[in-house]
Amino acid sequence: VDIETVKAKKDLPEVVLVDSRDSDRYLGKHEPIDPIAGHIPGAVNYPWKQVTDENSLAKVDEQIQRWEKVKNAEEVIVYCGSGVTASINEKFGYS
Repeated sequence: VDIETVKAKKDLPEVVLVDSRDSDRYLGKHEPIDPIAGHIPGAVNYPWKQVTDENSLAKVDEQIQRWEKVKNAEEVIVYCGSGVTASINEKFGYS
């Protein structure tokens, strides 16, 4: 989705924004890429590294548990700084 879509939908109760970057980037403690540190207000942080093993393969039980919290959302928008880490979550069915 583009930035205009995110702006239009970010405050809707049926939409969940998922920031898939590391927690330090989500919290604004470390930002090597984006011009503004932190996250989109209202977004939840689901870092992709927390649910993959050392080979970047999915830890299935952790994925199921994590996404259970947002399963009732009509729309889940996953983002990161470049598209790379968001694509990991997209692999598991969330985009």
